[in-house]
Parts: sequence; C-alpha cells; structure tokens
Amino acid sequence: MTDEYYGWSYISNGVYGSWKQGTDADVKTTVKLYTVGDEPGDGEAIVGKSSAPEVLNGQGSISKTQINGGDSFTIQGVINDANWDWNPLQEPVLYAIMPEGFSYSDLNVTEGTLGDPEFVGSFDRNGTEVKVWKYPIDIGDGTRGQYQPDFSIKSMKLSMTVSTNKLAAKGVYHINDFVGFTTKDFKDIGAVIKSEKWDRSNWNTDKYTALFGDKVNSGETMVSLSEGRGITVDQASEIAAASTFSVKDGQTGDVTDFAYDPANKPATTAVLQKGDTATVRIAVRNNAGVEASSTSLFVPLLSKATNLGDSFTPEGSTELPLKLASVSASSNYAVKYLKLSAGKTYDVNHAPRPGDYTEVDDPSEADMLLLESTRPLEANEGGYVAVSYAVNDTVGSACNDKRDVFNTVLDYDIEGNHSTLTLATNAATFAGTDVLLTKVWNDGNDAGKLRPTPDAFAAALTLTSDKGIDLSAFAPQVKDKGDGTYEVSYRGLPKYKGNAGNIVAYTLTEGDIAHYTTDSASIQGSGTTVEGTITNTYAPRPTTHDPAVEKKIEGPKPSSPDTFSFVLKRTDASFPMPAGSDGDTKTITVEGAGSPEFGDIAFTLPGTYTYTITETKGGAACTYDGSSYALTYEVADDGQGKLRVKRSMTKTVDGTTTVVDLGAQGDAIGAVFTNVYPTPDIPTPTPNNPTSPDRPKATKVRKTVGTQALPQTGDGTSSPVGLLALSALVLASGSVVRWHKGQ
Repeated sequence: MTDEYYGWSYISNGVYGSWKQGTDADVKTTVKLYTVGDEPGDGEAIVGKSSAPEVLNGQGSISKTQINGGDSFTIQGVINDANWDWNPLQEPVLYAIMPEGFSYSDLNVTEGTLGDPEFVGSFDRNGTEVKVWKYPIDIGDGTRGQYQPDFSIKSMKLSMTVSTNKLAAKGVYHINDFVGFTTKDFKDIGAVIKSEKWDRSNWNTDKYTALFGDKVNSGETMVSLSEGRGITVDQASEIAAASTFSVKDGQTGDVTDFAYDPANKPATTAVLQKGDTATVRIAVRNNAGVEASSTSLFVPLLSKATNLGDSFTPEGSTELPLKLASVSASSNYAVKYLKLSAGKTYDVNHAPRPGDYTEVDDPSEADMLLLESTRPLEANEGGYVAVSYAVNDTVGSACNDKRDVFNTVLDYDIEGNHSTLTLATNAATFAGTDVLLTKVWNDGNDAGKLRPTPDAFAAALTLTSDKGIDLSAFAPQVKDKGDGTYEVSYRGLPKYKGNAGNIVAYTLTEGDIAHYTTDSASIQGSGTTVEGTITNTYAPRPTTHDPAVEKKIEGPKPSSPDTFSFVLKRTDASFPMPAGSDGDTKTITVEGAGSPEFGDIAFTLPGTYTYTITETKGGAACTYDGSSYALTYEVADDGQGKLRVKRSMTKTVDGTTTVVDLGAQGDAIGAVFTNVYPTPDIPTPTPNNPTSPDRPKATKVRKTVGTQALPQTGDGTSSPVGLLALSALVLASGSVVRWHKGQ
C-alpha cells in the first residue's frame, strides 16, 4: 500500500515464536481499511510464508593466547538473541567437544538451564581421540527476541574452563574446537545455520561434521562462538604417554576413575563385581619435534596368577582372575598377543624383547598384549589404546579381597635412541556373593527314573534380588554328587548395588518338579554366602475311585418308590473318604431301584485301604437285604509317577462270606442289595363241586366281590352281572394256583 506522505509502506504479518510452538504453517492476516464511521468491507487476506529456522553463531573470546601443556584457559561468549527472532530457536542444545589432552569444567549458561550431560561417544581423529558430550538447555515457554511485544533481549551467555595435559597436541585452537551450538531436532525441522554478518571467524564446527557423522546433530554442522585469535598450546619436547584406569558399573552404568596410591590402598583400589568393566587406557603423543620410528605399549593379561616383576606387577603375583573383555586402538596401532617364556620378569622401565616371547593367536594362551605402531609416529601425532577386563565367570566369593596390582609400559625409539617407561600403577579387587543350594532327592535313589537331570533342574530355578539387579547373565552351576544330592551354585553375584553400603539380598526359588513335593520353595539371604537346603520327596500322582451300590427291587412295586439308604464306612480313621463324609462314614440314598455313588476317594499314598458298605434298614414294606460288603483297595506305585489301584470285595450274609465277582476288568459295582416286596393276599372263590382227593383244596372265598353278591349253589339266579363276577373269580383262582405251583 502507499500513502501520499511516506510513499511505499507495509503492514507486518507474522506470529512470533511459531517455530517454538512446533509449527511451520502459513500465517494468514485479514486487513480491513476503512474510514471511521463507515462500515468496513471484507478486506484483503495477506499470507505470510514460513522460511527455514536459522541458527546463528554467537561471539566469544579466550582468556589467554598461549599456554604450555598442563595449563588451563577460559572460554566466554554470547549466543545472540537473534536466534529467537523471526525464526526462533526451538530448543537449544549445546555440545562440549574435547580432543585428547583437554578436559572441561565449570560450564555455565545464563537465560537457560543446562540439563544433565549425555556422553555421545569417542571419535578417532588421525590418532587423536575426541570425546563429545551433549547438553539440553531449557529456556522455558515464553517467546523471545527483539521483535517481541515487550522488545526484550535475552541473549545467552556461556562460560567454561578448559584444562590441558601433556597429551594435548601442539597447535592453535579456537572455540569451535570445543563448543558446538544447535537446536533440538535440527534436521527434522529443516533448520539451517547462518553466520552473523559482522563476526564470522571460525563460526561453525564443519571440521568435525564428517568425523561425528549422524551421532552429533543428525550429521549436520553446528554453529559456535566466533573468534579469530585463538590460543596456542605448546608442549615440552618428549614422547608423552599417560595411562588411566576406570571402572564402568555393570548395574548403574556409572564410570569411576581410579589413580592408585600404595599409601592409601582401600580408597584407590577399584572394587570389581561381575558385570563391571575395568579399562586401562593409554594415550601417546609425540611432542619431540621429530619422528618416532616405533612406539609400543605392553599391557599384562590377568587371567591367571603371574609375577612379571616390578615393571608390570609391583606388588608381586596377581591374584584375581580377570578375563580380557575387549581391545580397541587408534588406527595407527595393531594388536599382538604374546606368550612369555617361563620365568621371565622385568625390572622397572623394562619390557619384553623379541626373544622373550612368541606370538599366539588365542588370547587365552597369552600373558601380555603388545600394541605396536603400524608406522612411524610423526611429530605432534598421537595414538591411543584401550584394554578392558572383566571378572572371570568362575570367580566366586572365595576371591573376595584378592588383588591385582599392575602397570603398563611404553617402549619407543627416536632416531635410534631406545627408551622404556613404566606407566601408572592400577589396582583392582573383587566383592561378590555366592548363593549355594544343597538339593536333596528323597526318591529311593531315583528308583522310578523320574528325577530331573541337572540341566533340567537348573531350568526350574529362579534367582531374584531386592535391588532389581539384572541377573540374566548369571546361570546356575548344577552338579550331581552321586549320593542323592545336587550341588547348586551361583558364584560371584554382585554383593552390592552402586556403593558398598547398598547390600543386595537374594532369593533362589525352585519351581514345581513333576512327581515331587518340596519341604521349602526358596532360600534367601545376603552377604558373602547365601546357603540353604531344599528336600524334594517323590510323590506319585494320586489315583481315585468312586464306589457305588446297586439297589434291586423284587415283587410288586409300590405306587410311590421308597427311599433306601446306604453307608460307606472306613475301618481306619487315617483312610481317605469321599467329599461330604461325616467323619468315618458317608451316607447316600436312592429312591426305588438304582445305582447311587458315594463319590471319589482320592488315594495319595501306596497301601491297603478297607471299607464296609451296608444298607440301613428303614420303614419300607419290604424284606431288606441283610448283606454286608467288605471293600478293599490295594494302592501301589507303578514307579512312573502314578498310583495304581486294585479293588476286591467280599459279601457276608447270615454269617457266610463269599468273594464278589467284579468282572474281568474289575469294574463291576459289586455291592448289590435286593429288597423284596410281598405279593398281596388275593382270595380264591369256593368251587361248585365238592373237594375230590385229586384236587387241592381251594381257598375260602369271601362272600362278596366288589358290591355284587355271588350266587349260592342251587340258586336259580343267573343275572349277567353275577355270571361275569363268577367268571372273574374262577380266572383269579386259576392264577393263584399257578403262582403257588411256580414257587
């Protein structure tokens, strides 16, 4: 738009802090121009397009211009608030970069809060190790920048101290050798770096971009604090070497450095536990100003007790078995494994010569590592090696307080002048807990061959701790002692977590073992040794049987069935009974004929079990079966984890006992009770003819049947009803005669 007084002008359009809110969306503004008092029209829409967020370098200074190795200097600088202007910095991230021979301290920033550092890693830059740490910076949620409504300026100030030692390479350094600055998710949000127009000397970290790869800032170059003068580091003319010793805690991940002092052994000796890694790191720097034709580093291996003399083992033979965990080196060093000739020892500042050893391929056969330069070490060139040890798998609490005290040795040659130097002394000891279980098998010397093998039993064990320690790397050793016991051992478990006062308690739990019961499921404890005994007793799988009775009915059945009761009674109070029993007995009932069951009897032990089955005489109008049955179960172990039951039965009635046939498969009910209902007394009609000798005497006939009188002999009455009634009586009389004959 234009106006008559000022010419071209503009209306700004934008949302401040949009990148901080995580959006790159277009910003749309509707502009309505109107005269006061008039109704505004629809106006015009103005769209603001986003651009890539820019991270600008800051400006800094170094407190000194020149130092010698061993001195320190201070870095200070300002990260310009322009980083929060139109394309505000999303979340600042600071990287501390330290080449070999440099270290930092007292890192501070203003207008933000440093988060906890994350160690990114180590990188090999032409034989010089470069370490990197990453710091997030919390700047809060408020918008910032000089174009904000409050016109606030909140530039971030940074300061840190950088120290050197004799391993720092000689040369000129700038702040961008030590500091990188960027934003979180730099690559994901499409951010770019941009130099300040008025100060761009040494403003970025492009010297490291290829070296760091995607481990730092997603592989992109960062900005730094620009400055032009730099600082010059000089060194004494020598071959410099330094040996350091550190331990990484296998449980917490913490790394602790140790510098051994024989006058204060407890405080300066590393205490190792299984899972920890102890690392000797040796760095070499040629500060002599001329080429070193060869440099060699000798590092003793500690897998067995050995005395190599004061140059390598200043306090005598090593005691604690440590295995070689790893070897790493800069690209200008190669690794060799040496087996020393028997009896070889070396005084201080002496090292093996070629005739003292043979090279081997298997590290387990070696006594020493030789890390040898693959080419001459040029002036101001460096190199490094790192040798890591771990506690042997076989080490247990018997090695508590055993010690390894050892040195490393540097050997080099400059223009034909050969020198050997014994480096710093390192010391390590051990602290561990053994969990020991004696497993007793009470199974008749495994008569059924059901005892689990040592490996199978090991799989049934679970070891836990009260400190949540990862114990996945610890497997039990199970030994069959041949006397009905197994010896189970977990040796050298971590005794504490983090510090010696945080003692770990262990619980060893045994899972279910098929065919066995146990007197205890676990053992617990802490300290040097946790011991216990668990006895497992062979217990075959129980067997069951459901005894039943059969009720039979003879004779005319009543119109409503009677209820009959039967009793199962054990002959010994120790014998098992079915569910629902009342002490020694269980009663069941049935209405009329049927086959009721008493319920399962569960047998858990071999033996002979006897019971009786009887019927309770009730009030039914029948003759009760007076039988009594004796039921016997012979329960035997089949030796394969199961109990087998064999059933037999006898029947006693009127004092006579007989064996009951239970069928070919032994599955017949056996206990059968037959109750007899009597036949009703039905009258027989008087015959028309006198009784003759060859005919039985008829039963006297009642005078009436129903309500109709029978006709008398000689009576002339012959009504139809009377004739029918007489016929019925004659038929009935015939039936009665036949029934009596059948009996």
